[in-house]
Amino acid sequence: MTELRTRLADYSDLPRLAEISRSTWEGSDYLEKVAARWISEGGLFVGEVDGQVIGAVKVTRMPSGVVWLEGLRVHPDFRSRGYGRRLVEFAGEAGRSAIEAGEGTAMEFATYVHNSESIAIATDMGFRVVEGFYIVTRPGIPGSAARVEPAGDVEKELAAMGGHLSAGWTFALNTPEGREWLLQRVDALRCGPAVFLAQRSGNCYIPLGAGLEHMGELLDGVASHAAGRRLSEHSVIVPEKSRDALGRLFERGYESWDELSGPNMLVFSSSGA
Repeated sequence: MTELRTRLADYSDLPRLAEISRSTWEGSDYLEKVAARWISEGGLFVGEVDGQVIGAVKVTRMPSGVVWLEGLRVHPDFRSRGYGRRLVEFAGEAGRSAIEAGEGTAMEFATYVHNSESIAIATDMGFRVVEGFYIVTRPGIPGSAARVEPAGDVEKELAAMGGHLSAGWTFALNTPEGREWLLQRVDALRCGPAVFLAQRSGNCYIPLGAGLEHMGELLDGVASHAAGRRLSEHSVIVPEKSRDALGRLFERGYESWDELSGPNMLVFSSSGA
């Protein structure tokens, strides 16, 4: 295998990152949309082979001492050659260094249940599943005239959720710091008694407890909000314990990427030891 050189990404890498993104998950990948922001934040690394960018990985400092690993991508021409593992190992070493320096307590990441290569690499590195979620997607622009308004204070609803809080494919620990981080990235909304979160920079919706108890109002509110944003598709994310909500989602036209035998969105964690 040709030597892999890893460095911080810069704006000149954006065209190549876009090319890699468009070749991932049948063109539905999000890397192209967030790459410029990730470069400005810092922590986005690219891997080069013979001077050509062939992959990327992001190392993000999260609240409560979590080092979050995300955005692992490898160009299709360079897959199955060990470069993905090298990028994950590089990110893992950065996380371990932060933990050893007292700047972190754990490394975490989330991935799709059938991303077998990433899961195998992470398992070898000591990561284990700590929580599961379901993500389902509805194509098209839904029609609904339901009234949606700001929900106000949702601290109690958030605190009653599980150990991790979703902001799309990035999850924060359910701590005061994690809840503050989340609320900087989502809008808390209400449709009647149903309360839910809307991802500001993406197309994901996350029901809170009151939303899951009032699925009709929840789905009307999500449809109305998604239609107002002219989203060509949007997703709803629910925790594993709320699997019973999936039936109502499927009735409303939501789809899973594959047949569901369990959560299709997995959160992994490692102490870095």
